[in-house]
Amino acid sequence: MILWCSIAFGMGIMALLWGAPIFFTLVAFGMGSFGIMICITIAKQQGASYPLPRRTRRDYVTYTGDSMSHDYSSSSDRKSYEAPSTCPSCGVSISTDEVDWVAPLKAVCPYCETIMDAVERSW
Repeated sequence: MILWCSIAFGMGIMALLWGAPIFFTLVAFGMGSFGIMICITIAKQQGASYPLPRRTRRDYVTYTGDSMSHDYSSSSDRKSYEAPSTCPSCGVSISTDEVDWVAPLKAVCPYCETIMDAVERSW
Protein backbone atom coordinates (compact mmCIF):
# COMPACT_ATOMS: atom_id res chain seq x y z
CA MET A 1 0.00 0.00 0.00
CA ILE A 2 2.94 2.33 0.66
CA LEU A 3 4.13 1.74 -2.90
CA TRP A 4 0.59 2.49 -4.14
CA CYS A 5 0.51 5.78 -2.21
CA SER A 6 3.98 6.79 -3.41
CA ILE A 7 3.13 6.17 -7.06
CA ALA A 8 -0.24 7.94 -6.77
CA PHE A 9 1.20 11.05 -5.12
CA GLY A 10 4.11 11.01 -7.58
CA MET A 11 1.65 10.95 -10.47
CA GLY A 12 -0.23 13.89 -8.93
CA ILE A 13 2.93 15.94 -8.50
CA MET A 14 4.08 15.14 -12.04
CA ALA A 15 0.64 16.09 -13.40
CA LEU A 16 0.95 19.46 -11.63
CA LEU A 17 4.49 20.06 -12.93
CA TRP A 18 3.68 19.15 -16.53
CA GLY A 19 0.56 21.31 -16.60
CA ALA A 20 -1.99 18.50 -16.98
CA PRO A 21 -5.64 19.33 -16.37
CA ILE A 22 -6.55 19.63 -12.68
CA PHE A 23 -8.85 16.60 -12.95
CA PHE A 24 -5.84 14.25 -13.42
CA THR A 25 -4.09 15.81 -10.43
CA LEU A 26 -7.15 15.39 -8.22
CA VAL A 27 -7.62 11.77 -9.27
CA ALA A 28 -3.98 10.94 -8.48
CA PHE A 29 -4.12 12.65 -5.07
CA GLY A 30 -7.45 10.92 -4.36
CA MET A 31 -5.88 7.52 -5.07
CA GLY A 32 -3.01 8.36 -2.72
CA SER A 33 -5.41 9.50 0.00
CA PHE A 34 -7.42 6.29 -0.41
CA GLY A 35 -4.22 4.28 0.08
CA ILE A 36 -3.39 6.18 3.27
CA MET A 37 -6.88 5.51 4.65
CA ILE A 38 -6.47 1.78 3.93
CA CYS A 39 -3.07 1.78 5.71
CA ILE A 40 -4.54 3.51 8.77
CA THR A 41 -7.48 1.07 8.90
CA ILE A 42 -5.16 -1.95 8.73
CA ALA A 43 -2.87 -0.48 11.42
CA LYS A 44 -5.84 0.10 13.76
CA GLN A 45 -7.11 -3.45 13.27
CA GLN A 46 -3.72 -4.97 14.00
CA GLY A 47 -3.29 -2.84 17.09
CA ALA A 48 -6.65 -3.98 18.48
CA SER A 49 -5.74 -7.67 18.68
CA TYR A 50 -4.42 -8.53 22.10
CA PRO A 51 -2.37 -11.63 22.94
CA LEU A 52 -4.19 -14.31 24.85
CA PRO A 53 -3.63 -14.01 28.60
CA ARG A 54 -1.33 -16.56 30.19
CA ARG A 55 -3.00 -18.74 32.77
CA THR A 56 -1.87 -18.18 36.32
CA ARG A 57 -2.41 -20.11 39.49
CA ARG A 58 -5.35 -17.85 40.36
CA ASP A 59 -7.23 -19.09 37.27
CA TYR A 60 -7.57 -22.63 38.59
CA VAL A 61 -10.54 -23.77 40.65
CA THR A 62 -9.46 -25.14 44.00
CA TYR A 63 -11.07 -28.34 45.28
CA THR A 64 -10.61 -29.20 48.92
CA GLY A 65 -12.38 -32.54 48.89
CA ASP A 66 -14.86 -31.40 51.55
CA SER A 67 -17.85 -32.14 49.36
CA MET A 68 -16.86 -35.75 48.79
CA SER A 69 -18.42 -38.19 51.18
CA HIS A 70 -17.27 -41.69 51.98
CA ASP A 71 -18.03 -44.09 54.77
CA TYR A 72 -14.78 -44.69 56.63
CA SER A 73 -16.08 -47.29 59.03
CA SER A 74 -12.96 -49.42 58.86
CA SER A 75 -9.51 -47.94 59.30
CA SER A 76 -8.02 -50.20 56.58
CA ASP A 77 -10.04 -48.37 53.89
CA ARG A 78 -8.69 -44.99 54.87
CA LYS A 79 -6.27 -43.50 52.39
CA SER A 80 -4.63 -40.16 52.48
CA TYR A 81 -3.01 -38.33 49.59
CA GLU A 82 -0.51 -35.50 49.39
CA ALA A 83 1.41 -33.60 46.76
CA PRO A 84 4.67 -35.24 45.64
CA SER A 85 7.79 -33.97 47.40
CA THR A 86 9.45 -33.04 44.08
CA CYS A 87 7.92 -31.85 40.85
CA PRO A 88 8.11 -34.51 38.11
CA SER A 89 8.61 -31.82 35.47
CA CYS A 90 11.13 -29.32 36.86
CA GLY A 91 12.52 -31.44 39.73
CA VAL A 92 12.19 -28.70 42.36
CA SER A 93 11.52 -29.75 45.94
CA ILE A 94 8.06 -28.56 46.96
CA SER A 95 6.06 -28.48 50.15
CA THR A 96 2.43 -29.54 50.46
CA ASP A 97 1.62 -26.03 51.67
CA GLU A 98 2.97 -24.44 48.47
CA VAL A 99 0.81 -26.27 45.91
CA ASP A 100 -2.64 -25.31 44.67
CA TRP A 101 -5.10 -28.17 44.35
CA VAL A 102 -7.06 -28.06 41.08
CA ALA A 103 -8.93 -31.35 41.44
CA PRO A 104 -9.34 -33.92 44.21
CA LEU A 105 -6.09 -35.69 43.28
CA LYS A 106 -4.40 -33.04 41.11
CA ALA A 107 -2.03 -30.29 42.27
CA VAL A 108 -0.16 -27.52 40.43
CA CYS A 109 3.58 -26.97 40.86
CA PRO A 110 4.10 -23.39 42.12
CA TYR A 111 7.26 -23.00 40.01
CA CYS A 112 6.53 -24.43 36.55
CA GLU A 113 2.70 -24.76 36.84
CA THR A 114 2.73 -28.42 35.84
CA ILE A 115 -0.32 -30.38 36.96
CA MET A 116 0.82 -33.31 39.13
CA ASP A 117 -0.96 -36.39 40.42
CA ALA A 118 -1.21 -36.74 44.18
CA VAL A 119 0.65 -39.63 45.79
CA GLU A 120 -0.70 -41.88 48.51
CA ARG A 121 0.55 -40.87 51.93
CA SER A 122 2.26 -43.50 54.01
CA TRP A 123 1.05 -43.86 57.61
